[in-house]
Amino acid sequence: MRKIAIALLAAYAVIFPFSACANTKKEVRKGNLLYNKGEYIEALSHYEKAYTDLPESDIANFNLGTALYKNGDYKRAIAHFQKSLLTDDTDLAQKAQYNSANAKYKFGISKEDTDVQSAIDSLTEALGHYESALGLDENNEDTRFNYEFVKKELQRLKEKQQQQQQEDQQQQKDDQKEADSKDQQQQDEAAQEEKKQQEQTESDKEREEEQKSQEEEKKQKTPDSIDNKDKQKQQQSESSASGAEQSQERDQMSQDQARMLLEGYRQEEEPKSLYRPAIRSGAFSDVLKDW
Repeated sequence: MRKIAIALLAAYAVIFPFSACANTKKEVRKGNLLYNKGEYIEALSHYEKAYTDLPESDIANFNLGTALYKNGDYKRAIAHFQKSLLTDDTDLAQKAQYNSANAKYKFGISKEDTDVQSAIDSLTEALGHYESALGLDENNEDTRFNYEFVKKELQRLKEKQQQQQQEDQQQQKDDQKEADSKDQQQQDEAAQEEKKQQEQTESDKEREEEQKSQEEEKKQKTPDSIDNKDKQKQQQSESSASGAEQSQERDQMSQDQARMLLEGYRQEEEPKSLYRPAIRSGAFSDVLKDW
């Protein structure tokens, strides 16, 4: 069906420039010959020269638009078909509306996979041009056929757009769900990390408090130990001193007692007269008492 729509355009491709200036006529004539041979690139070159010489010519614009269409430049073709619509020739106006519709259909379909909304807009405009062409020639079967064909294509694109929107919405939901899941996972991980840090902080605090407690206990025990040792040394020292004093006292008492005993002995036990044994002279040695 698309091939039919394209082929229908060729029937209106050549308009003979009887009202154009001599040079424009010459270029259009050359372009028409090449166009009829299917040499659209070469024909385009001559139509552009004719348009340059007479840019307001309805015929130059129409033929240039037709060659651009054949070379696949639908956007520029539409612009020149629009200019040719200013013609006073009803037959040319009908053909310009028809070709404008075909060009907008082709331009719209080329956007189907990249910008479906732009394609829908272009096909909608194409239907408007077909309707205008039918208003000028309601019995034209080619125009009516293409109108019905593009109408179905427009419906197809709208359904495609609706499906894409549903898929996009579903994709957005899936993306949002995935994003929410990732956010929740990150929040859970953050909460776990915070909990670990809190537990670690509490553990460090407990160890620190325990260490402080142990240090305080050591501090409390250390003076007592020193005091005990000092007390023991002092006691030992006092004991030694006391022992020495007691020893000195005992020694003193012993000496005193000895003197007292000696004096008592001398006073009480010494005889009034000495016994002098009869021994030979030179055999006696005096003995000193050792107490």
